[in-house]
Amino acid sequence: MVQLEDRGQISVDWIECPNVEKVFNEKTPIVVFLPGLTGDRHCGYSKALIREIARRKFKPVILNHRGCARTPLTTPKFYSADTIGDARAGFGHIHRTHPQNPVYAIGVSLGATILGNFVAAEGEACKLKGVVAMCAGFDLFSCTKNVERNLFGIYNMGLGINLRRKLREHEDALKPLENILKINLKEEIPKVKGMRDFDQLITCLLYTSDAADDLLCVDLGGRRIIKKKKKNTK
Repeated sequence: MVQLEDRGQISVDWIECPNVEKVFNEKTPIVVFLPGLTGDRHCGYSKALIREIARRKFKPVILNHRGCARTPLTTPKFYSADTIGDARAGFGHIHRTHPQNPVYAIGVSLGATILGNFVAAEGEACKLKGVVAMCAGFDLFSCTKNVERNLFGIYNMGLGINLRRKLREHEDALKPLENILKINLKEEIPKVKGMRDFDQLITCLLYTSDAADDLLCVDLGGRRIIKKKKKNTK
């Protein structure tokens, strides 16, 4: 576990692979993987990537989002594309515990967007030797619309199921949000049918916007900056 400044925590999974452990030393490359929106070490694409990393005798490590990989949520705060502080803490932990090893990173979907934002924010101070961002969302509003429209909305429905499961899993930790956001979690969680509903309920309200349909400004790192709608004063 890595403790965060806001009393939150994330888990860093060091995957043990027999063929890697036999040769692991301070020169062995470490490849850190950041999963997608509802992913962790247990999902199919994570397992496939771990196998591929280990096959090359690199050390696979999973940098999980807070509240994921069966890690208790200790603050009423989830993660978003722009919360790079968690990634900074995770990478900092890896660099401190293995200062000699070259560290690389791979991100998928939301993990790729977080990784891109992290690298952009670190600039020349970034210690990563190389990064791969797969399926990164550069315009997250358009991404949401496409997920809702394509494949008859089936993928969006799947995300909705996983997001509802996460909300229910951490409902006690999220309880303080009821006063902050003026919501009733037991009433609102069943209404989360996909990404937009989750953003409307949690992400946008916690990160200053008042609607998931607001005008978005997106920089090259995929950072999501949500502008409030102008109030009609007439």
